[in-house]
Amino acid sequence: MESTFSSKQVAEFLGVNESSVKRWADSGMLGCYKTPGGHRKFKKNDIMLFSSKYSYELKNNILLSRESAHIKEKTLDFEKIKNVLLLKLFKGSDDEILDYLYSLHLTGLGVTDLYDNVIGRTMKSIGEMWKKKELSIEQEHISTSKITKALIRFHGKLEPKLKNGLTAFCGCPEKEFHELPLLSVNNVLQYNGWNTIYAGVNLPVKSFISGIKMYKPDLVCLSATIIEDKDKFKSSIKRIFDTAKDSGSHFIIGGYAVHSFSDVKGCCDSLILSIADLLKFTKEKYSV
Repeated sequence: MESTFSSKQVAEFLGVNESSVKRWADSGMLGCYKTPGGHRKFKKNDIMLFSSKYSYELKNNILLSRESAHIKEKTLDFEKIKNVLLLKLFKGSDDEILDYLYSLHLTGLGVTDLYDNVIGRTMKSIGEMWKKKELSIEQEHISTSKITKALIRFHGKLEPKLKNGLTAFCGCPEKEFHELPLLSVNNVLQYNGWNTIYAGVNLPVKSFISGIKMYKPDLVCLSATIIEDKDKFKSSIKRIFDTAKDSGSHFIIGGYAVHSFSDVKGCCDSLILSIADLLKFTKEKYSV
């Protein structure tokens, strides 16, 4: 039998007053039915639909505890999820993409898995399709733009964790214009309570250095997808690393280029291959 919830429980899930829940139900914004005794009862799907449509983050995940536990017990079909997302990127609207990402979150998929096993796999497939000439350049760019916009809006729906007092400086090196990996790191850090200084793409070394000196961040994040001159890149990140150390900052490097460029001993504190790696590093170094 499908579980139902009272007005008081729904108010706790949404972080609002019980009177607001009753008002939304009576106006038709939030689906419900009434028992013979006149009590409002709410189904999970109606609560999730309201949360997604009106951008109310579910602040109490008791609602999802059973389903989340079930998700953890079984192996998620990330290949199927990826294929659905690809179809929405190619043929769906911006709202459809956002709704799909948020529906995954509401059914218990964590932010780490969302980035590593959904977004990461999806963008890898898009890259492979482009290499095989199954996608045009404009299709690849449009798809990337769509997922970037969706992720920004997605995080706007989430309630971040309490501020931890830590700051991260995030940027891509000069001539690097692949923004999505950097944005992913920035989003996840913000969600986990960090303050971030988002310097964006195509940032010269001297700007990295001046930014570190100005903001004195706890963590410096650099994302690189393509490295044309490995010797120059290594020299550049060594300068950034030296500045970070002088400022008491840790320096990490991520992005697709990391997979093929491991000779950076003495040039950073860690190579980051995934969001899981990022969170492991921050937990080890900052206990957050």
